[in-house]
Amino acid sequence: AHGWRVEQLAGHGLTHEVVCNQGGKGVPAREIIARHGAGSTVFVDDLPMHHASVAKHAPDVWRLHMVAEPRLAPAVPAAEHAHARIDDWQAATPWILDKMGVS
Repeated sequence: AHGWRVEQLAGHGLTHEVVCNQGGKGVPAREIIARHGAGSTVFVDDLPMHHASVAKHAPDVWRLHMVAEPRLAPAVPAAEHAHARIDDWQAATPWILDKMGVS
């Protein structure tokens, strides 16, 4: 699904690196953060296992558990290793901006 996801995001003007369907995301997240010299970082994902991986390999990263598909959200338990669970972008935006230090 990687190619499809890249095209989907590019269609919305998001032409950033995409990591998907490659196992735990903690190590890749840590490498991306180091490569870009990122300060405050927010990781957003719908799968609890990815939050656990990021918590283990990049513990300073803010982790937001989001299941933006309203039909699926009720069926997905909250990720134990996420800092917050917010299931829509409008509500999540202020949380993300706060964690990024943007007012």
